[in-house]
Amino acid sequence: MRFKSISTQITVLTGGLVVFFMCAFVFIASKTAYDGTLRSETANMAQVGQQIEKVAEDFVTSNLTAVRGLTQQKTLASGVLYGSASLVMKDQLQQTLKGNPHYAAIFAFDAAGKVLYGYTDDGKEMSGKQLDMPEVLAAVTAGKEFIDTTPFKGSKGNVLFTIAAPVQNVMGQSGGGIAINLDWTSFSDRFVESVKFGQQGYPFVLDAKGRFLSHPNKALLLTDATQYDFARAVLAQQTTQFQYLWEGKTKILVSCTMPITGWKICSSAYEDDLATVARQQRMLLAIMGLVAIVALTGSIVLLTRRLIIGPMNRIRQFAGQVAQGDLRAVMDGAYRYELDDLARSIQTMVADLKEKLGFSQSVLEAMVVPVLIVDREERTVFTNKACMDMLEIDTDPKAQ
Repeated sequence: MRFKSISTQITVLTGGLVVFFMCAFVFIASKTAYDGTLRSETANMAQVGQQIEKVAEDFVTSNLTAVRGLTQQKTLASGVLYGSASLVMKDQLQQTLKGNPHYAAIFAFDAAGKVLYGYTDDGKEMSGKQLDMPEVLAAVTAGKEFIDTTPFKGSKGNVLFTIAAPVQNVMGQSGGGIAINLDWTSFSDRFVESVKFGQQGYPFVLDAKGRFLSHPNKALLLTDATQYDFARAVLAQQTTQFQYLWEGKTKILVSCTMPITGWKICSSAYEDDLATVARQQRMLLAIMGLVAIVALTGSIVLLTRRLIIGPMNRIRQFAGQVAQGDLRAVMDGAYRYELDDLARSIQTMVADLKEKLGFSQSVLEAMVVPVLIVDREERTVFTNKACMDMLEIDTDPKAQ
């Protein structure tokens, strides 16, 4: 590119440099902000998932402790051991059921699996029925506590799971047990599905078999998630953090495992959703960068014209006037820094030139002999009166 003036060249070069470095700054700053926001939001998702896992584990263990406490009450224990359900036993179990909103059912059963007394939250009795929970009966008969890791759907459509504890005689032998069906959905509505990440992100829970236990879409509850790659990846490890495509968009998923049940607490959100703040910061940085480019470029151009180009033009104009023979020309304006030194030097040079030219002019004009001076093109530069008289030209010598 060829430039026709210093002003244009300085403007283009400085403007180009300002634009380049400002764009680089905006790009690096926005990329750093974007990555930092994603890391922060992903860490927040992981932390929230861990908090849900702790609350869920407390939910299970505290209710197991409550069941264990029921088995140690004399009235309930003797009723189970002797295979009879007294009115006191029935009333105590009913009050326990009514006093906890997460209980879907409570029942006591003997060593043969016969329900001595049972009651559901919708008013149905279970007394006299055979317990259709072989895993519960096997664990209790062996004198072990039981936590159901494969929940089932209740009559109201909620996800339920069973916890049970054995009732032991003085010999330490199990004579039956007390069990509770816990309403996981009521817990999930409060502590899992109330959580959001960005606008569309959410946590969800899978059981050890890969079925949805918690999800904003209730239609997915207890359906198999292992048809999806992300679910298989979650089930394969204790903790995970990875990205995957869902409906053409990138999602971030982090998960942890609840040790007591083996359930997976997952947090999932779209990357774009998590980076909303970063995108807003990027837009703000771009606007600020554009304003800075205009301001810096304009300031540089203005200062260049005022401190360099303007003074240089005045010096050039003064030198041109002197070159045309106007030794009375005056250099106008104020000058700074190196240009002030240049202006002073030129003024000193012109003053010295005026002095020498004045001396030469006076010497030539004082000569009494004819004098004629011409340039290379034989044009008259100077002549005096004696020369004009010699040539018999009756005009003023200065007119020549």
